[in-house]
Amino acid sequence: MKAIILFIASFSYTVLAAQNLVGKCSSIKSGTLYLVNQSNETTDSVAIKNGRFSFTHKLREPSLFKLRSPALKDDLYLVLDNKQLAIEIDSAGKVKYRSNNVLNVDFQKIYKDLLAFQQEIIKRSPAVDSLDNDSLLAVRRRIYDGYIQKITDFVIQKSSELSSALVLFEIIQLSKLLPPDELKKRFELLSGKVKDSQYGQKIGAYLKKELSLRAGNLAPDFEFVDLENKEHILSEYKGKYVLLHFWASWCGPCRGENKKLPALLPSLASLPLTIIHISWDSDKEAWLKAIKADNLEGCKHVLNVKGPKSDVFRNYQISGIPDTVLIGPDGHIVQNDIKWEELEKHVK
Repeated sequence: MKAIILFIASFSYTVLAAQNLVGKCSSIKSGTLYLVNQSNETTDSVAIKNGRFSFTHKLREPSLFKLRSPALKDDLYLVLDNKQLAIEIDSAGKVKYRSNNVLNVDFQKIYKDLLAFQQEIIKRSPAVDSLDNDSLLAVRRRIYDGYIQKITDFVIQKSSELSSALVLFEIIQLSKLLPPDELKKRFELLSGKVKDSQYGQKIGAYLKKELSLRAGNLAPDFEFVDLENKEHILSEYKGKYVLLHFWASWCGPCRGENKKLPALLPSLASLPLTIIHISWDSDKEAWLKAIKADNLEGCKHVLNVKGPKSDVFRNYQISGIPDTVLIGPDGHIVQNDIKWEELEKHVK
């Protein structure tokens, strides 16, 4: 399993009129409700008074938010635009709409289908020792294909409406339900106006980076400072293989993989290979402590440094760690997500 990291790009848009979200919740008489964006940042909060609440929230474009409260079992997903959305939350956490908007209606239908799809997949997950794995996997594939067809039909039908880009981004791209090639096919169905929306631009930016980071393409150059405070640039390693290893001290799967490396270092030392360990840590002491604990003190290490030339995680579209990218002597990407024990067969 990988620790998941999501990156949401920022864009600038004209601010819409104030959005009013009003509602009542019969089972919650007091407390606080939070409005959370898809970067998991709290953008607003209000007190519940006598089971009622009201948000006045300015938006740049219609956007998906989560309504969150310690009193609610799950987050409530709502698409807000410049029209009033009035809701009622019952004791089970279900929502009844007193007034709604078209984007939210469209999204809730697809989101309901997503939840049903996820439950069907879980229900038909093969047991590890099942003798019937192949047939169960075939059923899972049919369920997946059916859901993806629903999304495709929706995008075709709504190709000139913002809801098509919102669904492709929030459900398909962030959930990684489609490989980039297949996502691109559906993205190309959208109208020019929808592609220029905030969600359209996010998908476009994701595809541009994802498709450029394939095997055979030139690896993005970047600058970094090592443990000895020496400055480097990736391109100075041309002529040798370079493995970029993305990890963090707080990532359990990363630390498990790290422990395998010391035993392999003697055989890797004879290869024309440089390994650069790039950490997502914000706590330098925890980072240094993990390097020592994992017996990787003799390796090349760098903390991810944000900036136009140095945010390596973003530039390499790393959404989960541990991850690796192998770059060839010519500076082109050889392969992604290589395990330590597989390195020798790829480096010649």
